[in-house]
Parts: sequence; structure tokens; C-alpha cells
Amino acid sequence: RDITDKERADSTVRYRITLLAGGFLLLAVFIVSLSVGRYQVSFLNTMRILLNRIFPLIQTWDNKTEAVIMTLRLPRCLAAVLIGSALSLSGSCYQ
Repeated sequence: RDITDKERADSTVRYRITLLAGGFLLLAVFIVSLSVGRYQVSFLNTMRILLNRIFPLIQTWDNKTEAVIMTLRLPRCLAAVLIGSALSLSGSCYQ
């Protein structure tokens, strides 16, 4: 059976929605994982610390909090995302 243009378009739309939802979910979990830990940092402070690297913001947090986010949690979360994506890519290639 041949695929019609409507079915192909529907499949493309579903693929894009799934990809966007997955990207937003990854971003949300990434930011939440920066906030959660032994040293509790609020979600708002985490966002301010991250945005402070891009936009000049007034510092309302202490330097210890910024050090925890930027030197401990951010590299670990970035490594987790990169390792997870590499594992998923290698798994799909192996199939």
C-alpha cells in the first residue's frame, strides 16, 4: 500500500510535536536537576544564576550558591545529557 500525501503530512506533524515535547521535557528536567541536591537552591535562583551569564542581572544570591550551580551541578548535568544522547545514538546504530 502506498502512503498518501495526507498520511505523510500527518506523520511529519506528529514527529515534530514529539520532538518538541521531548526537547521541552529535557530542558525542564535539566533545570530542575540543577536546583535539587544536598545544598538546596530555589528554582528561581537557579534560573537567575544561569541567565546572569547571558544578561547582566543584579546579584541576589551568594557566591557559594553560584559556585555550587556553575562548578558542580552544571558540568554533571551537561555530561549526563551528552552521555545519554551518545548512548541512544549508539543503540540506534546498533539496531
